[in-house]
Parts: sequence; structure tokens; C-alpha cells
Amino acid sequence: IKECDWSSDVCSSDLTTGPFLLLGHNGYQAAGQDPARGYIYWPQLDTRRQITSWTRREVARKIQFLYAHFGFVRRLVNGMARMLGYLTPQPVSSDEDWNELAFDTFMDIAGSAFTWDMSGKFDFFTGQIKDNETIGRDGDLLCVKTMRPGGRARMAYYEAHQLANYLTAGRGWVDGVKVQNGRHVSYSIRDSDDPTKLTEIEAWKCIYLANFENRGQIRPLSILAAAVLNMQDVIETRGFNKQAIKSQSRFGTVIEIGRAHV
Repeated sequence: IKECDWSSDVCSSDLTTGPFLLLGHNGYQAAGQDPARGYIYWPQLDTRRQITSWTRREVARKIQFLYAHFGFVRRLVNGMARMLGYLTPQPVSSDEDWNELAFDTFMDIAGSAFTWDMSGKFDFFTGQIKDNETIGRDGDLLCVKTMRPGGRARMAYYEAHQLANYLTAGRGWVDGVKVQNGRHVSYSIRDSDDPTKLTEIEAWKCIYLANFENRGQIRPLSILAAAVLNMQDVIETRGFNKQAIKSQSRFGTVIEIGRAHV
């Protein structure tokens, strides 16, 4: 092994068992640059700033394509959500009569999609499964607590693409989330009918559903983000193989050996 020049920022050592490493005054080879390996590009260590708006949009776009065209991806998302199932709250006070009345009242609201869901699509129970599907596919989901005209509880649901910054959003806004000391303070929701219209809702009026990977993350990506490129390779490789088989079957081919035809 060659002796290093410790006055330099980079130490080059020729290892007898492999290619040399460029080490910056330390013994950890994981920190070095090895010509036999590619350069690892990871520009941001601040977990709050690792996911940009462009990153979120492109990852979501690719995953939604894979979800629509690759049955394996759809099974991953939907299968896990169904296996998780749903929870049913149970009143457990000392008053059994009150418990029964409270449970029946809750079931009247939660068991009806028309009553529970602002869009009237899913009730409290099937909605939990759909919530987990949405989180697995898109990364997050925002539930806003609201009421029916009669005063009963109701939930309004907003998907990941509906969280967006105002055009004049100032410091502290990250992809539709206003943050203060790492805490979600409020959300900016894009109107489904008029994309130019946004509404700000305080966080205490909402339930934000997501699987955070670290404490600095503002909005996480889909759990499928790490597998996007591999899944794209599978689809493309499979398509190339199918195209090769189809192209070959369209043409009759012969192998000539001398004057004979095989």
C-alpha cells in the first residue's frame, strides 16, 4: 500500500486486493471514491428539503402509470390495504345503556357512505381501506372534518395532487403545507372544479394520513418510490420480448445449407 500524503485533502492508496480508493483523511472506505464504482449522487442531507415539488410530481406520475398498467403494482397496493382492513371503535364507559346508544348512533353515521363521505363514495369502514390504498400509491391523504347541514359529522377527503402552494405562498409553505417548527400548521387545497382556486384550512380541523420516514419530512412519497425504476425495467423488458416474438412470427424464415432448404 502506498503511503498517503496527509497534507492533501485526498489520499490515494493502491490496494493489492482491488482498485484504489480516494479517501479524505479518514479510514472509512464507504466515504471514498472508487473508480470501479459509479458516483453516488445525493445532493441534500436535510430531510426536510430532500423531496422537491418536481420530485413529488414525477414520482407520483410514474407510480400512477405503473398502478394502471402493471397488475403486480396494483396487487401490492390494494392487497396490503385489504390485509390491514379497518377498525371499529367501541364505547367502553361504565354505562352500558349509554355505550349501546353511542355505538348505534355512530354506526348510523359511519355505516352510510352518503352520510359519512362528502363525495358519498365510501363509508367509514370501506373508506379506511381506500385511505390505505391512497397512501400506498400517492404517499399521503388529507381528511377534513366537517358537518352535514343537520349538524352530524362528515369527512371530506383530498388526494395528494390537490395539496398545492398559493402562487404568492411565502416562506414556510412546502407543497401545500404551511410548516412552523416542523409542525403542520395549515393546508392549501386546490379546488377540483376550479384549479385556480385554493382554500387554506387550519391543521387542527384536518387529519393528515401518511407514513413518515423521518422527523424532518414534510410530505412523504409513496412506499413504491424505491421500486419505480425496477418496475419500469420489468415492463419495458417484457414488452421488448413480446415485440421480438411477434415480429419474428410475422415473417417466414429459412436457413440455407448449401442447396438444401431447412
